[in-house]
This record gives sequence, structure tokens and C-alpha cells, in this order.
Amino acid sequence: MVRFAHKRLDDTITPADGATKTLALPRDRYVRDVLLRCEIDIANAGTAAVSVSEADLIGLIKRLQVVLNGNDYIVNVDGYRKYLMEWYLWNTKPWQSLPSSIPGSGSATAKFEIPISFAKNPPNPFDLSAVIPAHLTSSFNLVIDFDDASNIDSKLSINGGTIYATVREAYMDDNEAAQLFGENHEKLAKLYELEVTKAVQATHSNFTFKMDLDVGMIIQKLGIFAIDSAGALSDTLISRYRIKQESPVDVILEDMDWVQSVAQDKRAYDMENYPSGLTIWDAEFSLGGLDTRGLKAGDVKFKANTTASSGSVVLYHREWI
Repeated sequence: MVRFAHKRLDDTITPADGATKTLALPRDRYVRDVLLRCEIDIANAGTAAVSVSEADLIGLIKRLQVVLNGNDYIVNVDGYRKYLMEWYLWNTKPWQSLPSSIPGSGSATAKFEIPISFAKNPPNPFDLSAVIPAHLTSSFNLVIDFDDASNIDSKLSINGGTIYATVREAYMDDNEAAQLFGENHEKLAKLYELEVTKAVQATHSNFTFKMDLDVGMIIQKLGIFAIDSAGALSDTLISRYRIKQESPVDVILEDMDWVQSVAQDKRAYDMENYPSGLTIWDAEFSLGGLDTRGLKAGDVKFKANTTASSGSVVLYHREWI
């Protein structure tokens, strides 16, 4: 019988402006989830209060990585985009307790959770389709790059805080593992989360804005983030998009107006509230997953019409092999 347990790690990460911090994760058993509880203290050296947004505060986690064996980056994404993707994966917004401003000559603490799940279906607590066999790795690390709070306002700085990590482990003997994963773990998938970014430098029609999708995996979900020239998420930058496979077969897999795609997300994910500037192409729901194994770069493309000549698009891949 497989057993599950949470283990809150004694080691923590202390946030600091522009710092890169690493936390070694336990390598005892199979790990299904790494749950991050973040507390970032922010000081204001000015005399006037500074207004801050959710994107400002959670965005202080500039880069979030989970690295196996020193060079296998199974998670390598922006912290705030990760937070927003989790909103869709769990059909509920991750927990947060955020200040709306940092008082003059004072400080405030941003508190929020970022769950990292290696399961294909995170809300199913018994899904073990893509756990990490941590006991078979040579290293298993969480790496966080912090942004400078002065990028929010010149008078702000990170004044410390704590990033706590809790792992959810699965306990099983060798016979149970062999039944679930095969003798050599051949039935066990490995889930990846990564991003591809491209600047928008012209107003595009006829789907002339193009980005290559990542290949070599089975794509489960593709988060499409539209970011305006000021760095804010925008529901108006992209008017319409396509997902198109061009080789070895030529087929349009999706063709949606941005507004209609967002409306579909609201129904599909049962969400009363949702973020701006993000829509999901759910390849698993549409196709059972888009299998790009054996394809080469450029065989599958994201194409869009854009309403502005500046900004950027980020394709957030959630995929497995």
C-alpha cells in the first residue's frame, strides 16, 4: 500500500535583492509535490507609501527552477507566471496575503504560496504518474532567482523574509514501485515546465507573428501570456491565435479569437475570476496531449495577430516525456 506524508524542511531560503538561492530537496523517496510558502519582507526608505500589485510582489521571484542531477531543469519558469498557471491547474487561486502598499519609512510582508506538482493531474492527490524518484538522483535542488525590489520603486528593497518548502512524499516498497512504474521505471513519466519568449516588434495580421513550440515531449497545456510594452499582462495585445502543425502533416490544431479563448477557459476551469493576459491551450483536453516526440524545431508553431507593435508573448509549456 502506497503511503503519503508531508515533510516541512528545516532548511529555508532567505530572500535578498538580486540574489540566487539554492535549497537542497530530500532524496529519500518519491516526491510528488514541493509546496512553497513565501514570506518576503519589503522595506521603504522613502517617506511616502508606495502602492504595489500582486504582479509586483509575487514577481520578486524572478525565476523558479527545480534541477535534477545538476543539469536537468524540469522546472524553469518565471515565479508569477508559475503562480498564475497553478490557478488554472487547481481551479482555484493559490493562497496569498499581500499588502496593497509599503508604508513610508516602514515595511510590509508579502505572503503567498506557489505549489509545484510533478503529477499530471495535481488536484488528484493519488496521481503518481510523474513523481520524482528522488532516491535515485545525485542531486535534487530548488533554485530561486530574486528580482530587485527597486525595480518596483527606487525606494524599495527586500528586507529579508523566509521561503519555506514542504515536500509531499510517497512511501512504497520495491514490489509496489515495480507494479506502479515497471521494473526500471519505464512507466514513470517526467513532467517539465518551461517557457519560450518572443518580442512583438510589429503589428501583425494574417497570423504572421510566429513562435516555435518546444518539441520532443508530449505537451499537456500551453499557457499563452500576452505582455504589453509596459510589462503588464494584456487582453488586447493578441486578437486571434492559431496552433498549427506544419510537418510531417499540415493541420490547424486550434484557431481562436483571444476573447473567445478566455471565455472557454472560464467555463472549462470553472473560474469566477481569472487573470488578464493569459489563456490556456489545453492539448490534453483537445487531443489527449500533443505528441511532439520525433518532430524537429519549427514543425509546430504558435501564430497570432497582434494589435500593437511592441510587447512580448510567452509560451509556458507543461509537458512530459
